[in-house]
Amino acid sequence: MLAPAATPKDIIARLNAAIVKVVSVPDMKEAFFKQGLDIQTNTPEQFAAFMRRELAQNAKVVQFAGIKAE
Repeated sequence: MLAPAATPKDIIARLNAAIVKVVSVPDMKEAFFKQGLDIQTNTPEQFAAFMRRELAQNAKVVQFAGIKAE
């Protein structure tokens, strides 16, 4: 899940806690699994680090391939 960059940290923490709680319910896990989804939960800080790594990696691919925005 994503939120605007200016979202206060306390709101992010509350959203994260609520989302983790919901996706941890066995019926929800099963419903996601049946749709082919593997739900992983982490802290907002861990997710931010993941996003930074992914963006950096994809930027290298875009640059190497010479991809341009149209």
